[in-house]
Order: sequence, then structure tokens, then C-alpha cells
Amino acid sequence: MVDRHFTGAYDGHNARPTETLEMPKAQRPPPLACRWVALLAMATFISAIALAAGPPAAIEGPWLTQDGGGVIDIEPCGALYCGRIVGMAVASSGGPLPKDVNGNSRCGLEIIRSVGETGPAEWTGKITNPEDGQTYSTRLTVDDRGRLRLRGYVLVPLLGQTQTWTRYGGGVTAGCRMVPADRPKPLSERLGKAPVA
Repeated sequence: MVDRHFTGAYDGHNARPTETLEMPKAQRPPPLACRWVALLAMATFISAIALAAGPPAAIEGPWLTQDGGGVIDIEPCGALYCGRIVGMAVASSGGPLPKDVNGNSRCGLEIIRSVGETGPAEWTGKITNPEDGQTYSTRLTVDDRGRLRLRGYVLVPLLGQTQTWTRYGGGVTAGCRMVPADRPKPLSERLGKAPVA
């Protein structure tokens, strides 16, 4: 129902009634409190979208292989993830760098590829054994202690082998030499005193 009110208005010549209409209650703008709630909801939604792209996946970064002989860096490769050898213990010892089956250096060799997220903290893709060039399916999961559990398999995960990798906190050089993480200096060096002999 629309309420109609007539008011007299003076236009400079004649006084004549003009009609003003009031909006029905259903069409009136919402009170200020409702507008604030809507604004807050929109801000929350935009924040959620921004956070969706936020932190890196749990598998990203450098990982020390189970035997401690290598560091594999897993990083985004387009919409998926890949991993390449960035550190080798043999390089740190000064020995010759091992070669892949094609005779190329393993330093920088991509051994993990086409890894996509398949569930919460679970990814699947392909892994290549750098020693013989064989490629296997792989499933990667991050356990509650932050370790990467990598299972390589043929056909089904039941027919496979699992390795546990840990985060690598040290550095690597362009030549794949592994540089251990900084160790704390002895107290005598921190205090600026000469060590006692």
C-alpha cells in the first residue's frame, strides 16, 4: 500500500498541490545496521579469496632425501608442481657429479613432475629414478611432524616403496654443493674472547 500526501508548493506564480509518494515498507532501504553487516560480509568474502591464493603448499621448498644424499626442491610448475635435484652430498665432498642415464649431470635434473593436489595434504604425480631413468607414479603426503612421505609405485600404491624426506634447512650452491645450516658460534666467539687452550 502506498501512502499519498499532497502538499502545497509555491512555484513563484501559483500555489498548487504537488504529490509526494512514500515508498512501501518492503522497498525502503535497509537500516544502517544492515548495511554494516553486508559490508562486513563482503570484506570477509574478499579476505577469504585473497587467502585462498595465500600460503605455499605444504610440499613446496627444499627436502633432504631419506639417505641424506640429496636435496630436492619442489616448486610450482604452472598449475602443478615439479621437483629437481639442487643439492648432492657427493658435490660437497668434491667428487665428480653423478650423471643421469643420458650422460647429463644430475644437478638440476627434474625428477618429480606433474604433481597435483588430490586431497587434503595429499598430491600425486610422477617421479623418475635418476640412476636408471625409470618413471613411476608417486603419492606425496605431509605427516603431522611436517615430513614428506613419498611413495613411488607401479599400477597401485600397494605395490610400491615409501621414503620419508625432511625439510632441508641448509643452503645449496649453483654446483649442487650442500651447505649445512649455520651452527651457533661457541660462547667464547660470541663474547669476543679467545678460546681457552
